[in-house]
Amino acid sequence: GLNFQHKENYYSDYDFQPLLLKQLSKQGPCLAVANVDGKAGDEIFIGGAKKEPSKIFSQQKDGTYKSQVLADSVSEDTDAAFFDIDKDGDLDLYVVSGGSEFTVDSEYLKDRVYLNDGLGNFSKSETYSPKERHSGSVVQTTDYKDDLWVFVGGRVVPNQFPKVPASSLMTNHYKNLVQNTDKFAYGLNQIGLVTDAIFSDFDQDDNEDLLVLTEWGTLSIFKNRDGGFKQLEGEALQIFLGSDTTDTIVPKGLWTTIVEGDFDKDGDPDYLLGNQGENTNLQASVKEPLYLYKGDYDDNGSFDPLVGHTYSAKNGDRKNYPLHARDDVVKQLVKVKDRLGSYADFGNATLSEVLPESDLSKDYLTVNYLKSSYLENKGNGNFILRPLPKLAQLAPIQAMLVDDFDGDGHLDALLSGNDYGAESTGGQQDAFNGLYLQGDGAGNFKAISTDHSGFYVPGDGRDIVKMTNKDGASWIVVGQNSGGLKTFRIDR
Repeated sequence: GLNFQHKENYYSDYDFQPLLLKQLSKQGPCLAVANVDGKAGDEIFIGGAKKEPSKIFSQQKDGTYKSQVLADSVSEDTDAAFFDIDKDGDLDLYVVSGGSEFTVDSEYLKDRVYLNDGLGNFSKSETYSPKERHSGSVVQTTDYKDDLWVFVGGRVVPNQFPKVPASSLMTNHYKNLVQNTDKFAYGLNQIGLVTDAIFSDFDQDDNEDLLVLTEWGTLSIFKNRDGGFKQLEGEALQIFLGSDTTDTIVPKGLWTTIVEGDFDKDGDPDYLLGNQGENTNLQASVKEPLYLYKGDYDDNGSFDPLVGHTYSAKNGDRKNYPLHARDDVVKQLVKVKDRLGSYADFGNATLSEVLPESDLSKDYLTVNYLKSSYLENKGNGNFILRPLPKLAQLAPIQAMLVDDFDGDGHLDALLSGNDYGAESTGGQQDAFNGLYLQGDGAGNFKAISTDHSGFYVPGDGRDIVKMTNKDGASWIVVGQNSGGLKTFRIDR
């Protein structure tokens, strides 16, 4: 079988920004699957953490897997995809560099391209590898009129959360991936803290559009109009909270992942969206959103990401209080120690008493929706947002895979999740054991227990992929941060 143990390097994001909700240095392992050598069976790429080598595994005649180690093991791999970059008929490999361990100008924040010799042997291409340095989260590709388009989402500016990183839309010109974001997709470069994205023809006009998901943000759709991507706004994109209401929402969440499928069999793509869930210390609604204040409140040149949460005051009034404890806030903002000298003073202080109202009103983000959800496509830019079953809300969902796993003709989904790098105030988010959602072909999902499905991922779950071995059998592979791979054979 596949013998791979993900080994996360030691690094604490909280040493630099004590008020983060989670560590952005612990995103892997990323997985990518394709047949890269023309022989029976798929190969699988497994990304490494910082200073841990990435590997491509190929199945041998005796059924064992042999690994090919890729160059540049220093970088942290956060996503990867196989596609034909040099147009020679075989699949090459693009690897996104990310994490928060490196400085913003580090060589190890450059993405890497590895070219395939046609036999499944890969070598790094300095020509095709982009020159930009960024900490990314996702790579997605599409072909438009025989041109290759590559989107790479920016996840974080290291140790400067929530400063918006650059996202890139690149095209292939003369053995170079050329940055063309502002030319072809105005507004995409600074769309937000990107966690996932897909190219998908949401409006069925035979052109793939770009859907981008952000943390402390929402789902953005860039419609493909003759090779240029224009962001849908206002009435061009409306999301309704249920089929029996006219109430609309701009669902701002701690979104994590997006997958597509025609779950209601009406001919257009619908979507599943992973979110924080409802089993943590975070609660949010349209009436009482979470706030992320992101100014430089101590004038030291760095961001101070202060989170506000609504709680009941002693008199019963609902007010906006700091989410974090006094010790954590003082680490980030020393001046609070003088303003609120005792723990009792801090415990009774609303956010407007921690910082001046003039600071709080300047620059902030909000979250009003935390449920992992099904987004039904109703056409004409209209969608209905419905939460997934309660078992899908037990922890942050990190990855999803769509297929007809039980052979009944309806699309289902497998989910992995948890977050062991969550901050200490709320504790490690580890209540999720993986989940099989059985679809009924009408847009409804039934949560199937682990005892019945056999799908069990109790660790810090990450990417999920489907691959075929040399005998034609289908397997599910799930990565776990600082853990081994989980594999499951599909038996229908």
